[in-house]
Parts: sequence; C-alpha cells; structure tokens
Amino acid sequence: MSKVSYQEEFSPQLQWKETVCHGISLVISRMTFIAVSPGYVARSRSLLGLDVEVFSEKTVTLNEVKKNNLFFDMENKLELRVGDSLTFYLSKN
Repeated sequence: MSKVSYQEEFSPQLQWKETVCHGISLVISRMTFIAVSPGYVARSRSLLGLDVEVFSEKTVTLNEVKKNNLFFDMENKLELRVGDSLTFYLSKN
C-alpha cells in the first residue's frame, strides 16, 4: 500500500498549511491548503474526486464555494484564486 503525500501531489499550485487528526479506531484528518500559484492541480481528480484549478487573484471564478460547504459536483471543477484556502476531510479506519 503506497502512502500519498498531499503536500507533494498538490504543489506547486497548493501549499500545505496544516493537518489536524482525531480518533483512534476511526481517524479523521482535516487538511488545509492555500492556493499560491495559478494552474491545474494535476492529481486532484484521483486524490479528491474532483478537478481543482487555481487562477490569479483578479480572475472571476465561475464555480466557487464562498463559505464552509460541501462541494460535490463531478461535472464541474472547483475554481480557486491565489490566496484562497481549501480544507478537506479524510476518514480512515
């Protein structure tokens, strides 16, 4: 079983900020990344289940999540601007 390093897989577009883990038999991890460089996050589809693209700060995005919310749309991509944060949760038992 190979281990995934999200810090490496999402660079250079997303920079890791923090990871918080809770649990013993069921571990839930919260990972936060900051968008730092425009471009398509190459492995986002295989690792997160959706496409993520980072645009420049001034670009108007068409598909964004403005508050804490669940984003689940396999047809569209998540669009971030440089400076935006992306937090996702991963559970494992």
